[in-house]
Amino acid sequence: MKKTIKNLLLAVLCLALLLGALAGCGKKAPIETAPATRTVVDMKGKEVELPGTIESYCVLYSSAVPMCAMVDDNLAHMVMYPVSNYFEYWYGVMFEGINDHAVQVDKRNVTAEQILESGAQVVFWNRPAHEGLVASLEEAGVKCVNVQVSNADELLQAMHVIADSFGTEFAQSQIAKYESRFHSYLELVRERAAQIPDSEKKTVLVIGSVDTPSVGPIDSYQGYWTQLTGLINVTPVGEGEPSSTLTMEEIFDADPDIILAQGPFNRSQVTSDPQWGTVRAVKEGNLYSNPSVLDEWGMPTTEAPLQFIWILKQFYPEYAADIDTVKELIGFYKDFYDYGMSMEDAEALLSCHHFYLHEALKDME
Repeated sequence: MKKTIKNLLLAVLCLALLLGALAGCGKKAPIETAPATRTVVDMKGKEVELPGTIESYCVLYSSAVPMCAMVDDNLAHMVMYPVSNYFEYWYGVMFEGINDHAVQVDKRNVTAEQILESGAQVVFWNRPAHEGLVASLEEAGVKCVNVQVSNADELLQAMHVIADSFGTEFAQSQIAKYESRFHSYLELVRERAAQIPDSEKKTVLVIGSVDTPSVGPIDSYQGYWTQLTGLINVTPVGEGEPSSTLTMEEIFDADPDIILAQGPFNRSQVTSDPQWGTVRAVKEGNLYSNPSVLDEWGMPTTEAPLQFIWILKQFYPEYAADIDTVKELIGFYKDFYDYGMSMEDAEALLSCHHFYLHEALKDME
């Protein structure tokens, strides 16, 4: 009798365990949800507590737009960004429907009221002139993240800040992939430039534009990539000094082999100008406009590594014979922005004749 009761109890226990196991199999795995908030340390070293998921944000720093585009697919959550005549064409082509949900503003005159009306939860900013604006926004509860960049190291750091702000696996994987590409281009160009004899190195003057030939100091970001790529920067502005707009006399004195303008220009007007037309680099056909798509490649922005290989290929082709810059350019925009750039556009960009795409700038290069 005792043995029968014992067997019965064991059977009941086994049945209970079996039913429990079957019930467990029917349960779905818990869904991972974003944290209510996340904390990032911005480029000013300030801790900023952000919403766990960014649903809307404003960008007041032109160079941060392509950074955000790399980690926020199609800039889907951006509600405001700076006006730019140079990049507007590419924004419209690469980020379809951007202006259906994002308003363009003049970053120099934007107000707190405009940003608050946009509904932005987060603002990415950089300019010291915006500090008062940022204080007003923070008082109103808007989270503000500084992403100021002035050199290559800070570029990568700022991109990590933006990726951390979004906090998604996609954002982190994009930045990791980008950082790898950045360093591979950097090391390739550094290794090739080291092979260029001093006697073959060319002098360069990097100016803001032909109309306003401003130049930075020798230790500026432009000084960094000119040295990296084997060029000799002949800016007359010394280390640590503020940028300066040059006179034509100073340009003649610098007498560079190459002049790189960060903005577009009309070549026929420049060559026929009584002053510019007599500058040696202009007479020899060595005045170029720096390529730009989402930003000027010569600035510390996501397209910076394209500047490295373009300079090497353009001015020292014998040291870059095996580098297919058209292929690299097309691959870059596909890998990081999922955009299929045509070979025609890629070749136009690399030959500095890319402004034909802009109706208002079609006579420029």
